[in-house]
Amino acid sequence: MRIAVVHSDVGSKPSPDDLDTLVQAEAVTARLAASGHEVFTLPVRQPVRHTLERLARSRVELVFNLVETLGGTSESAYLLPSTLEQAAVPFTGAGSQALLVTGNKLAAKRLMRSAGIATPAWEEAGSEFGTTSSDYAFQPGPYLVKSVWEHGSHGLDGDSVISFADKAAVRSALVRKQRELGGAWFAEAYVAGREFCVGMLEREGQPCVLPTYEIRFEGDVGSPWLVDYAAKWDESSAMAQATPRCWDFPAEDGGLVKRLEAAALQCWRLYRLSGYARVDMRVDADGVVHVFDVNANPCLSPDAGFAAQLERGGLGLSGGLELIVAAALDNRETPFFHSPSRQAA
Repeated sequence: MRIAVVHSDVGSKPSPDDLDTLVQAEAVTARLAASGHEVFTLPVRQPVRHTLERLARSRVELVFNLVETLGGTSESAYLLPSTLEQAAVPFTGAGSQALLVTGNKLAAKRLMRSAGIATPAWEEAGSEFGTTSSDYAFQPGPYLVKSVWEHGSHGLDGDSVISFADKAAVRSALVRKQRELGGAWFAEAYVAGREFCVGMLEREGQPCVLPTYEIRFEGDVGSPWLVDYAAKWDESSAMAQATPRCWDFPAEDGGLVKRLEAAALQCWRLYRLSGYARVDMRVDADGVVHVFDVNANPCLSPDAGFAAQLERGGLGLSGGLELIVAAALDNRETPFFHSPSRQAA
């Protein structure tokens, strides 16, 4: 099969997470080629119609979509899938609607609330007098200031967890962050609990759960526990060393793991995910599971969490890629609402 592996154009001054995009594209390309496919890579820039024209000239049969940003922001990542859907070109992973909704963390959280999925309370930029809350009264305490659109722990560091006394303080912090890094920001109530990641892979039209892992918080790093930018992209950092993955759980965690998996599958159905996905959660002191991030099309780099889940699941990265390709071909007749999600719903 002739496959185009498309990825973000990282520009001339790539950040560590940008460089990982190239590592991911290289790994996916090599494994698909080793499986017998005819593969080439293609960086995507705006306007995306130029990419569509290039794909048409190349007569590709499938697009493997690794585009995480366009023009330097995740806000536009849904544009390529939208264009491919309109041109009836099959592609891997989530459709444009799923990428748009899960890409905007505030929209994703509102949908979770409406569906009865627990997610931490939040404050978002509102009037000049303060902020707009989720559907609850403001509670003073620690909040995590995070980007609305950007992923990969963008802008997160040891100072990202801030204790707020009132809405005015929240608004000041959000304005300050916007001036510092640009883009939109919000404050999410900080859940000081255990953190888990549940991966899902589509097989024969249904989402299947991969082995779940916990992010262990070990030692004392002098700040609230957080998988910040350094932990994610600098393996030599103190936070990376202190946040290893753990795959083994005691018997008393059996019920908890089932609840984590159930919440992840509920997210799959809610957002109409396709191909593969990962849901990140924390568990508070009362045992409540809080979903804080839904990753449609999670990173497939060999050292990423999802690739590790594929290895633990006995598939390996190559086996997982073949199933992702198979799911995309199965879904090509229903590009706007991938059929497995509709069936699951």
